[in-house]
Amino acid sequence: MKYTLLHSSFVRLAVLIATTIAACFPSARAQTSPVLPSIYAFNVSGVSTINQGQSVSLNWSVGDATTLTLSPGVGNVTGTTSVTVSPLVTTTYKLTATNAAGTVTKTRKITVSQPAAIPTLTATPATVLAGEPVTLEWQVTGTESLWLSADRGGDPGSMNYQRSTVVYPTANTRYTLSAWSPVNGSVSRAVSVTVLTPPPPPPPAEPPAAIALFVASPTQSYPGQPVTLT
Repeated sequence: MKYTLLHSSFVRLAVLIATTIAACFPSARAQTSPVLPSIYAFNVSGVSTINQGQSVSLNWSVGDATTLTLSPGVGNVTGTTSVTVSPLVTTTYKLTATNAAGTVTKTRKITVSQPAAIPTLTATPATVLAGEPVTLEWQVTGTESLWLSADRGGDPGSMNYQRSTVVYPTANTRYTLSAWSPVNGSVSRAVSVTVLTPPPPPPPAEPPAAIALFVASPTQSYPGQPVTLT
């Protein structure tokens, strides 16, 4: 009987100790739970703004990942710590680390400066009388740094972030739109407006014909006698 009581007390004491340890050290119970991967760093080597055609290096440091991918356009990069990319347009790259516990991601944006181009520049109407309005319209890619000049009458000036303007030429004028980009410098496109000279006013109308004087001399005569009319 004494042995049974002693054994029972020992069992209860062991259970109490185990419960106390588990309560005080919860991490001991979680050691078998999977841990999410970690992306400690995801960086751009150098500047994050490049010109179209240039390259830039992305590098990273991760932990506890079984699979590592980089998108868009790269794919599986497991076991590596960097890659060189050459985006043609501004791109946000996403690094994805995966293991049995799940997935974590980080992103980095690469801004790409594109070459300046002016596909179109039009004048409507292209022929006017002096002082009449003309609408200039254009399409531009790769920049918003724009300047409009004229070969006479003064430059309209800065057209940053605009796609049209109205001018009032008084003589034949050639307008040139210039765009600037760090990729290819300055490019330009021109359009000409013809200004017609109005016809001269008609001459004043002549007064209607009138008979100012009509005289017979002599005013009386015999038959057969001559008479002068003036």
